[in-house]
Amino acid sequence: MIGASQFSLMKDLSILINTSRGAVVDQDELIKALESGKVWRAGLDVFCGEPRINDYFMKSEKVITQPHTGGLTRVSFKRAERERFEDVRAFFETGRPLAPGNELAEKKA
Repeated sequence: MIGASQFSLMKDLSILINTSRGAVVDQDELIKALESGKVWRAGLDVFCGEPRINDYFMKSEKVITQPHTGGLTRVSFKRAERERFEDVRAFFETGRPLAPGNELAEKKA
């Protein structure tokens, strides 16, 4: 987790970008770091307590917020569609999809 001690190690006027998980960054400490100038700007597309988002992040000119939807493109949808069709074909040909989402339970005789 990035908290007070990690922020203290950063250079002044750092830029923080979090696109992984909201819990990776202590949001209260991020606000303190932004207000003190330790962090100059933050780019966030994940937040603790989603779908609620701390008003500070929504209103501050020091923070850019984006929805966490990087994979929602036409190309990714087409690729996923093609992969699912290939999984169905493989299942009927071999009894197993190419990339099962969950491992198939083996039947016990």
